[in-house]
Amino acid sequence: MHGGCFHTCLGNYDYIGLDECCNTFFKYHNNFEYVNGSFPDVAPKGDIFIAIMSLGFNRRFHLNKDNKDFIDNLRKAFQNYKMGLTHVADWVQEILEVDFAKTVIKDGSDILYFWKKKED
Repeated sequence: MHGGCFHTCLGNYDYIGLDECCNTFFKYHNNFEYVNGSFPDVAPKGDIFIAIMSLGFNRRFHLNKDNKDFIDNLRKAFQNYKMGLTHVADWVQEILEVDFAKTVIKDGSDILYFWKKKED
């Protein structure tokens, strides 16, 4: 999704951007807060998470599927949310599948996943 779609789709909602980079893609929107950090070390509170091409592709090699502490922290951080939208590494999806039900969204060859927290 490009910025125009985010603004159109999320224009009536407040949202938080989280990135290790100092660029603020949404700096011109009044309903956007930018947080410098890395998930799950920083997990802004909200109802919905959106992770597109980020989790599992982290430049910090030690934050991966073989790092049990990272996986535990990742799962704990996701507990802050009711639902989400992702395109992430397969091993991150496996973590999400423990606590969330997945729906596949296809648009031609593009695939996104919608996650909704499972009922207790």
